[in-house]
Amino acid sequence: NDVTIANLVLEEAANDAQVGAVESRKLLPTDSVGVRWKITNNEVRLNHGVGIGFADESSVSGNLVHHQGQMGLAPSGRESTVTNNEISFNNTAGYAVEWEAGGSKSWLTENCTMTHNFVHDNMGAGLWADSGNYGSTFEYNKITDNWAGGIEYEISYDAVIAHNEVSGNGRRRK
Repeated sequence: NDVTIANLVLEEAANDAQVGAVESRKLLPTDSVGVRWKITNNEVRLNHGVGIGFADESSVSGNLVHHQGQMGLAPSGRESTVTNNEISFNNTAGYAVEWEAGGSKSWLTENCTMTHNFVHDNMGAGLWADSGNYGSTFEYNKITDNWAGGIEYEISYDAVIAHNEVSGNGRRRK
């Protein structure tokens, strides 16, 4: 708990799919959850799976998260904030867009807030909330040129999705 990761370049981890190069989520039943992580002003690049996976009460801000093999961010848990990040060019390994790939995919979150992020050119969705997300807020993000939907909110409820600039998404490239 209460870990700060700041001002680093984090690159070339051989992490599995669905696992972050930076990771605080509970991935196995025996794992504990890292609470209140602050992940700030890092460049996270060229990792195989997910760039940053985080859980309860975390703050992810000011990061450049690009060229991950699968996906940029993977939020889970409650009360986290994601602000002022650039999330781009993820899914270089060519994971199935319909499965889990692209900019960010939230799962089982409560009151996760994503604001003022620049999410672009991901091979998959820009910001995607899939299954069991409650009370999400997506505001003031610029989401452009992602291969799938700019914002996808699926099998989840009670969201605020407002004041975003969303353009040029859903055009898969060859």
